[in-house]
Amino acid sequence: QAQLCKAMHSMGILDHQLTVAQEHAEAMTKLLKEAMTVQREAKAQLELSLLNDLMMADNERREKEAEIKKEYDSVRKQVKQLERE
Repeated sequence: QAQLCKAMHSMGILDHQLTVAQEHAEAMTKLLKEAMTVQREAKAQLELSLLNDLMMADNERREKEAEIKKEYDSVRKQVKQLERE
């Protein structure tokens, strides 16, 4: 009977250790999932910011191209007028 009592006690301890290990694993899983969610959100924000920056840079490029073309056309027009004279 003493051996049975000792075995039952050991089994109780092992059961408690298993429960603690499972709780720890669940807590770590939850923590890692939350960290992944935060990283996904940060990545999405960064992508959005980069796309906005890209759009702004593209708009600036188009404006500069239009400005340079307008200036070029003006100079070309002046050259043609000078050639006629």
